[in-house]
Amino acid sequence: MRTLFIGLYLISFIFSNHTIYQTTNLDNFLNDIETFDQYFRENELVIDSFNFTIRTEINESQVERLENMLIQKDFSKDSHKNELVHEEFDVSRFDQRKKVKVTYVLTGDIWNEQVKDEIKQRLNDESFKEFFKNGLYYSCYQSKYSDRMNSNLFFDRIREDFDIQEQNMLDESRFKVLGGKTDLIKTSLNESQHSINIQLAIRDEIDGATLTIGTPILVIEY
Repeated sequence: MRTLFIGLYLISFIFSNHTIYQTTNLDNFLNDIETFDQYFRENELVIDSFNFTIRTEINESQVERLENMLIQKDFSKDSHKNELVHEEFDVSRFDQRKKVKVTYVLTGDIWNEQVKDEIKQRLNDESFKEFFKNGLYYSCYQSKYSDRMNSNLFFDRIREDFDIQEQNMLDESRFKVLGGKTDLIKTSLNESQHSINIQLAIRDEIDGATLTIGTPILVIEY
């Protein structure tokens, strides 16, 4: 099983010895969600799972307000508010740093209009915006295929439809990852000479294949 380490390795390959920054804001992220939602519907692509991960750093003085907000919203760690969208958060403190890292994750096994609207509603919540307005946003979608040939064809079709400008390619037996840039996606990782905002991965399995799409990089197992 490949994990986010491959995604980060590919990024480091591009940006070695350079400063990396992520061009991200909530409006761009929501726009990207709409872009993929429209593409999935138009191409009748069934999404078997999704993951939205938002990370930020806040001051210790903000942590108490954040925790009180979560309590008021009846939001407990690893909570499952409904059957469609699962919500989790994690607060990590580092003794040597003044900042506190907060990770907020939304996941699910069904993608449809109702799920998309639920995600947008949560991300547009004013309390959420207060703490995550300067966050780093990542999205991942997975689709499983019983026909490996069809999954490979769809991999190539996504690459063509999004006009992905290849920055790197990892091509191994039964496993392939493409990292690149598309003008259709607004969120991106940038450096003075390069940028990347989409990764595609395909992994052959005994019973078929798994296709994974991530922006600006993949941060889930694939």
